Amino acid sequence: MIRFALTIMLISMSIFTGNIKTSNATPWYEPTGLSPGDSYQLAFVTSVSFWAPGLVNHSGYDTTATLIASAADGLDAFNWYAILSTSDSTALNGATINGPVYNTHGKLVSNDASEFWSATHINPINWTEKGLLSHDERVWTGSNFDGSADSLGPPEITSGLINTTSSGQWMNAGTVFFTTYQPFYAVSSVIVVAAATVPEPTTIVLFGVGLLGVAGVSRRKN
Repeated sequence: MIRFALTIMLISMSIFTGNIKTSNATPWYEPTGLSPGDSYQLAFVTSVSFWAPGLVNHSGYDTTATLIASAADGLDAFNWYAILSTSDSTALNGATINGPVYNTHGKLVSNDASEFWSATHINPINWTEKGLLSHDERVWTGSNFDGSADSLGPPEITSGLINTTSSGQWMNAGTVFFTTYQPFYAVSSVIVVAAATVPEPTTIVLFGVGLLGVAGVSRRKN
C-alpha cells in the first residue's frame, strides 16, 4: 500500500513540476526584463546569402524571410517582413515598426519606429534567425536609413554594414554589384510577452491524492 501511495505521489509530482516547466518556460528569443503583456518585435539578419538581380517583389522577400525564420525554434509563430526596398515597396512601408525592436541576442536595437528609422541604432542587427552571430559584413537594403528607396539595381544595389550602428550605414554604406552574395534584414510582427500560468486543477488534485495516500498509510502504521 505504501509503495502504491508513493508511486501516486511521485507521478503527481512529476506531472506537477513538468507543467510548471512547460507553462513558465521563457522562449529563447525573448529579451530579459520584460513583463507579461509587454510587446516588442524581433529583427535578425538572414543566415542565408543571395545575389540580387534587382530588388523587386517585396512580398517575395517577406516569404523568404518567413521560410528562413521557420527553421528556428518558435519563430514560425510570427509573420516576418524584409527590411529592404523593392520596386513595389519601400522598406518603410514594407516593414512596419510598432514599438521596441530587439535582435535575436536579446539586445535592444531601437525603442520605437522613429529611432529605428534613424541614422543610429542602440545595438546592431547582427544576429541570425537562430540567435547566432552573423559572419557577413554587408546586407542588401536598397534603402536609406529612413526606409526610403535608394539604388535598387541592377547593376549597383545599396547595401548596409551589419555591425555598424551609426552614420546611417546600418542601412546605406554605398552600393555593391548585384552578383555579390549578401543576406538581408527581417523584422517580426508584434510579439506579446505571455502571462505566467498556474498549474491545471487536475494536476493539483493528483498531487493532493498522492500526499493524502502517504498520510493515510502513515496513520495506519502508527
